[in-house]
Amino acid sequence: MKKAVLIVLDGCGSDYLQQVKTPFLEEVAKKGYAGEVQAAVPTVTNVNTASLLTARTPADHGITGNSYFDSVKNMVKYMNNPTLILAETLFSRCVRRGITTALLTVKDKLAYLLSTGAQIVVSAENAPEWVMQKLGAPPSVYDPHINLWLLRVLKELLRRRGPLFCLLVTTDTLMHYCSPGSKEAGEFLQAIDNHVGQIMKEDDVDLVVTADHGMNYKDRVIDPLNVLSEEGIMCRVVSTIQDTYERHHLNLAGSCFVYTSGNQSEDAKEILSNVTGIEAVCTKKEAANRFCLHPQRIGDLLLLGDQRTVFTATLLEHKEIRIRSHGSLHETQVPVISSCFPREKFPSHIWEVPLLIPTLAIEINRQENS
Repeated sequence: MKKAVLIVLDGCGSDYLQQVKTPFLEEVAKKGYAGEVQAAVPTVTNVNTASLLTARTPADHGITGNSYFDSVKNMVKYMNNPTLILAETLFSRCVRRGITTALLTVKDKLAYLLSTGAQIVVSAENAPEWVMQKLGAPPSVYDPHINLWLLRVLKELLRRRGPLFCLLVTTDTLMHYCSPGSKEAGEFLQAIDNHVGQIMKEDDVDLVVTADHGMNYKDRVIDPLNVLSEEGIMCRVVSTIQDTYERHHLNLAGSCFVYTSGNQSEDAKEILSNVTGIEAVCTKKEAANRFCLHPQRIGDLLLLGDQRTVFTATLLEHKEIRIRSHGSLHETQVPVISSCFPREKFPSHIWEVPLLIPTLAIEINRQENS
């Protein structure tokens, strides 16, 4: 059985690859397929990697952000527990068919969240001893070179005859600091291209490369808690990007969930809709229908900022910000490069990307027909 590798370049929106020469990936695209798909909204890592791993919408798999509000315990929790994924993973389906599986990530949070059914799990942030004995210790989780270290792990695993299906997810530290077309972004992506090329030329592998979301420069921050409290409306705000890697993004995202008390959501919607920088205010029902979100895992309102706006879930002393971040509708366009030409249809959404890999397409179709 042919090996299959799905690589997710964290934060690598289509604009990054459009402005740099990547000889190997360009050759893959010529022989196979290249296109763009829409990432799931909110455009954050947990939502979209779960969509890729389950080939399902957030309404089905239940991951709606990097964090969520636990109404039972009345607290905000990180959305990183694998039991929160409600749909079966492709790892689990593959294992049942005798297909060896592996998950390689930079961040511990994803190694945990996406682990169900993965027979080999490697987190570069907390690398296993056997990997470090072979490849040495990885760089810091905030060093972009940790992505290249992780690709070396993939190369080592494929040399050992397996796995037959591997999901590899990088980290977006560099994208948070460097814009498309910058020297740093170009050199980084060329290094990624070179490493992937070396790996794939040694093995007969079905390869798909995509991203979980894009990235944009933001210079306006909105505090919904303060806006609503001035109008006498009490609320709780949950940033869709909030996780333990605050140095990346300061927990400032282009989207957030607002939980209101009583029957104040309509009043809150009217007030927030008139705030400069807020592009859309969706009720729970509207957000669930428009973005295929699980209605029990989202707030009373979903706020989406314009391209330059982020939201804070805690009071800030200053209203000005300069940051590269994501989470809004302006980070949905992500690239797809595949060594396999689509057999059924061209993917238009990120949860359709696994259909490009013949082995996974079989498992997805079995699931849909069962």
